[in-house]
Amino acid sequence: MNYQQTTCYLHPSRDAVEKCEKCNRMICLECKMKYRVYGGMDRSDDIYILCPYCYAERKKQSERAGKLILLICGVICFVILILFIMALDII
Repeated sequence: MNYQQTTCYLHPSRDAVEKCEKCNRMICLECKMKYRVYGGMDRSDDIYILCPYCYAERKKQSERAGKLILLICGVICFVILILFIMALDII
């Protein structure tokens, strides 16, 4: 590796300690962010090392997914409630 590859892409005067697992850019200790995904397929947590930009992007995606799941659950509950009310009117 040459000197440019071993420095942080956000802080060129600092030595890089890790590589972002998403964008593959070299990052220093200050930029190193851990993103944890709880309970993967094998029930263990997955931890990813990301740069600040990729971390923020991943977190935003996760928040959007959470809101979508909440919306879907709300719609399902509403449909079940309507079906229950309709069943009471029939009886």
